[in-house]
Amino acid sequence: MIIKDTLIKYLINKPLKLKIMATKNFGQMTTKRLNALLETSSNEDKKLIELELNARAEAQANVPITAQEESYESEVPLTAEEQKILDEAEKNGGINPLATGRVSGAEKAKKMSDEDLKKLAEELKVNVGHKCQVVPFNTVEWVGGIIAGIVEEKRSNKVLYAIKTDDGRRIVKTYDSPLIKILEETVEIVKAVRGKKAKDQNAVVEEKVSWTPEEIEDAITETVGNVGKNISYPKFLITEKPVEGEEAQIEHGRIVSLVPDKRGKRVLFRIELDQTEDEVENKLPKKYAHKVSTNPDLTVAEDFDEIGLKINEAFVSRRKNAGERIPLTPQRKVELAEQSFEAAKKALEKAQEAIGKREKALQDAKDELAKFLDAELGGLTGEPVKETGEPVKETEEAE
Repeated sequence: MIIKDTLIKYLINKPLKLKIMATKNFGQMTTKRLNALLETSSNEDKKLIELELNARAEAQANVPITAQEESYESEVPLTAEEQKILDEAEKNGGINPLATGRVSGAEKAKKMSDEDLKKLAEELKVNVGHKCQVVPFNTVEWVGGIIAGIVEEKRSNKVLYAIKTDDGRRIVKTYDSPLIKILEETVEIVKAVRGKKAKDQNAVVEEKVSWTPEEIEDAITETVGNVGKNISYPKFLITEKPVEGEEAQIEHGRIVSLVPDKRGKRVLFRIELDQTEDEVENKLPKKYAHKVSTNPDLTVAEDFDEIGLKINEAFVSRRKNAGERIPLTPQRKVELAEQSFEAAKKALEKAQEAIGKREKALQDAKDELAKFLDAELGGLTGEPVKETGEPVKETEEAE
């Protein structure tokens, strides 16, 4: 019952409440708001709004200048800059052009040239090392700092101070910014030294001595007896380390040559690795490896086999001939050139013969194609042919 009575009272009072809310007090509204309501209000509201606006206009027109304003205008005349702003505002319809950024061409700041920018930066370098106070970006508090350097920003045509604040921040500010104050106190700036450490003056420097040809020859002579022998060594994998308790994989091969390493002053074994049965069947290229001759993990066979002995003899003979090589005489060069020319002529003749054979094969293939067309389609007999391939009769042709 109580709920029902409350609901009835609510429904009775609701229209009255809406009526009270619809009543508007135009006297408390701003003039801008009233002007906006003129376009959307009803006729009754428009009359009330117009009455309110007219009353305000009359009151504004009848307001006299106060004595305080008169005394201020008489005692404090306008400066030349203020007068210029007023003149510009009158030309611009009452809007200050400096506030909107639309300044006449004469008032626009001229862009500095690169030389002027550099000159200004040089002049401002006298402030480097001075203490300062600055308001960092997105803050409102002044903090202390030191001017650490000058930044020339050609893109924005500005010169900025590089500032290191007392709390460790590094910021930049335009040199004429009102958010920076340069103090008279100076601080010595210690630049961080980057680069290599200073060398110890007492350290003994060893002079690098190159590996002479005589030393290289002696080192090869000591190891030349291993060329041609079989060799084996443990295969170390980079991705898979050998598990403890398991035997390491062994790589087998044969030493086929020696390679002197001048930088490391050592001799390397050039090893031809043994191929698997699949690699031999597929005729895959052989693989080679290089190992230092003094590596203790290498196991070199004591004796030569038949193949190894031939490899050793060929290697020793090749080195001997290289050492005893006699420079060619002009007559010998002519003889070798003639031999090379004759060999090239023979190669050209063979190539021409091959071209002739291929040309004949091409012509034979064309003749065979012509015979096929003559037999199957009648294309070479001159008789018209239907789409089915049968010759056309005279009556059909006449039609």
